[in-house]
Amino acid sequence: MNRRRVINPAGHYPPIRSYYSQAIRVEHGALLFTSAEAPFDVDGGLVGEGDAAVQMRQCLENLAITVEAAGGSMDDVISMDVLLVDVDDFERIAPVREEYFPSDGPAAFLAAGLVFPIPGMLLEIRAVVAVP
Repeated sequence: MNRRRVINPAGHYPPIRSYYSQAIRVEHGALLFTSAEAPFDVDGGLVGEGDAAVQMRQCLENLAITVEAAGGSMDDVISMDVLLVDVDDFERIAPVREEYFPSDGPAAFLAAGLVFPIPGMLLEIRAVVAVP
């Protein structure tokens, strides 16, 4: 049973990209709030220094591990925030996001111009997930 219902209402502009929705309603289940997922491998090493697309993929893979450990899947992600150093990386990470969320993606937020304490880190993500 799908725990999330996509809301892209008539009379509202459509999502700019296919990987997000205007809102997601959780019909039932528990909510999982993740800490920021950074582009680190299992040993804590930075992945893809200087390459936002590689770092985005690592962040999403780390998110998938966290979500699955809580009993959910990436289909259960209802909201995702992306925090970037450089707004120009938006177009570099978009195709990666579309791989994970090809349609009816989670509600989304993006901010750029941030500074992270780890040299070479270009982004991080955090999410809210509806888990069974």
